[in-house]
Amino acid sequence: MIAVAFLPVLSLESIEGRMFKPLAYTKNLSMLVAAVLAITLDPALRLLFTHMQNFNFRPPWLCRLTNAHGRGHHLSRGKAPISRRLIRFYEPLVTWSLHRKWWVIGGALALVVLTLPVYAHLGSEFMPPLEEGAILYMPSTMPGISIGEAQKVLQVTDRIIKGFPKWTGSWGRRGRAETATDPAPLSMLETLITLKPKSQWRLI
Repeated sequence: MIAVAFLPVLSLESIEGRMFKPLAYTKNLSMLVAAVLAITLDPALRLLFTHMQNFNFRPPWLCRLTNAHGRGHHLSRGKAPISRRLIRFYEPLVTWSLHRKWWVIGGALALVVLTLPVYAHLGSEFMPPLEEGAILYMPSTMPGISIGEAQKVLQVTDRIIKGFPKWTGSWGRRGRAETATDPAPLSMLETLITLKPKSQWRLI
């Protein structure tokens, strides 16, 4: 059910698809791996680390202590405290749904029909347009550029940007910051350009 709930995310396109599809793929992949481990590794570990029969070794006092605290106890589904509370909450819902199965099925189909107008708009822009009054300019140079040459290119870029009347300021950066989350090479330049309010713009 959780995997099916992520299907609309997988249908996203453009910017929103690139932002949210990795989340859906990662979530579904982790659930798939967890399901495989639940039916393969988990039963083997339960048999390895749980002991349902009494231990029998010496000294007797240590054996009794181990049996009192290290031997597992099997409880039926109705006697386990957590399961008993869950059954008390879940059983009336199941009974009500089974007695009114056509109402439940009809309600589910009605909810699916309500999603059709949303489905018709798939492919349109999902992210709202942002007007932050700034532009991030990220040109790329040839790989292997030196630090000095990258600095010269950045300075020339700033001088050209200053020639536009909409410009109010710019801050440039070459290479990457001192963090593992920014793997940008020296050949990638970043310039943050702040703009004047639109009321002050004039045609060139």
